[in-house]
Amino acid sequence: HPMDGFSAHLYEKGHMSWQVPIFNLSVPFGWIYLVVTDWLTIELDLEANLGGAISTNLRVPVYQKNGSPLAVAFETMYQALPYELNVLEGYDFLIIERSRESVYAHFNFSYQVNPSFFTHFSIGGTYTEKIRMANNKRAVYREDIIRDEVNPDVSLGLDWRYSKTFAWRSSV
Repeated sequence: HPMDGFSAHLYEKGHMSWQVPIFNLSVPFGWIYLVVTDWLTIELDLEANLGGAISTNLRVPVYQKNGSPLAVAFETMYQALPYELNVLEGYDFLIIERSRESVYAHFNFSYQVNPSFFTHFSIGGTYTEKIRMANNKRAVYREDIIRDEVNPDVSLGLDWRYSKTFAWRSSV
């Protein structure tokens, strides 16, 4: 997830949130956020978990202070794929397959610009056990397999909270 706009905000204990991407309603499972304590939020990727993979995020606060526009959190994800997953399913000319395990760790920074608009910045790294990339259906075929790779990640996200039940999030 190197391009997601990760938030540093945590919910209050007992809160549960179900989030669905509106641009991919063909698989409308989304994510569930479960708040175990005021300092631990667990995210379950329903699409991955229902598809046979293991995918879980944990987010813990580093700096959260009432009244402060700044929030900082540490987030990590573990994902295990027991099969090869074509990340670009539907694109015949390019294949990117992930398999086995991956882990990312990020520091997330969120800043409240006004009561309904937030910016999010995230920096960290991702370890991937195996990725296969190929330029399918080309005159000159090329394939690379990357194993045990660690890469830096950075992302910027924008968050407009229209109401308590509706938010529009975008990432760069």
